[in-house]
Amino acid sequence: DWGIIKITAPPELETLEVRIDPVGAGYVTVSPTPAGGTQHNWLFPYGTTVYVTAHPYSGYVFDWWSGEMSDTPEITAPVYPMTEHRLITAHFKKEVVVPPKADIADWNFVAESGTYDIGDKVPFSASYKYKGKSQSGQLVLELGTGVYPTFYPVVRYSPMPVEFDEAMDWESRSLVGTFLLTEALEPGRTYSVRAKLEALVDKTQETDTDWGVIAIREVVGISFQLYIESLPGC
Repeated sequence: DWGIIKITAPPELETLEVRIDPVGAGYVTVSPTPAGGTQHNWLFPYGTTVYVTAHPYSGYVFDWWSGEMSDTPEITAPVYPMTEHRLITAHFKKEVVVPPKADIADWNFVAESGTYDIGDKVPFSASYKYKGKSQSGQLVLELGTGVYPTFYPVVRYSPMPVEFDEAMDWESRSLVGTFLLTEALEPGRTYSVRAKLEALVDKTQETDTDWGVIAIREVVGISFQLYIESLPGC
């Protein structure tokens, strides 16, 4: 039986080689499905147009492509037609995380209430929440008189330095310390403490007043009585 037998040769395959820069920063997937090969060393039929997609690992972002394709920052992009071995590189870079705008919340200042003498040191504690960049700040205390909500300052202390560590979301923080009762205070009076916590670079602040917690002890007077005695012969 005479006839013609046509034998079709298998399609010619070309290799697409993908490199990752820096190593371990991510990986690449391809479309269409390769005819063979291994991850980042795929085989495609001759002439195929392959689209590559970059996938960064945690802590990285995709930057750009280089090699036998158009230099582009697009995550998905085409490689030159597979008419020969193609080599491309997916470039990644470290992800830069920008802290949120600085903010202070739930500021609660508490001085240890009681009766004190001039020259005593009064302990205090404070709690608050913070989010934002790492920066310097300060705590400013004032002692004053008045009844809520009116506050009349009497003594203003020098600012106490405070350091705010970076926080990407709200974090609970605390402060402890003491302040000195100066001679500007009047014995027998009761004072409130006003506390202002503020950040100095990415500016934000909160103020809290601890009302009527510091009583200054009255000075007890000492009376003297003078006796005059007549001596003989005087």
